[in-house]
Amino acid sequence: MGPCKRGKSKAMQLFGCGIGYVDNHSLASVHLNPGTQLWSRDRRLVDAAQRLGVAYDALTY
Repeated sequence: MGPCKRGKSKAMQLFGCGIGYVDNHSLASVHLNPGTQLWSRDRRLVDAAQRLGVAYDALTY
């Protein structure tokens, strides 16, 4: 499955979670680049990144 189709189904999980357009674009960039993780102090953005499986986890490094 290509990144567009994979991203489309994951994008529906983010609808109404309280993050803005810039945050959504940051998540999309991280999601489309394998091995990349997102670190943020914004709780809503971190929650969305965790749902997508791209949140940085300091315990694993």
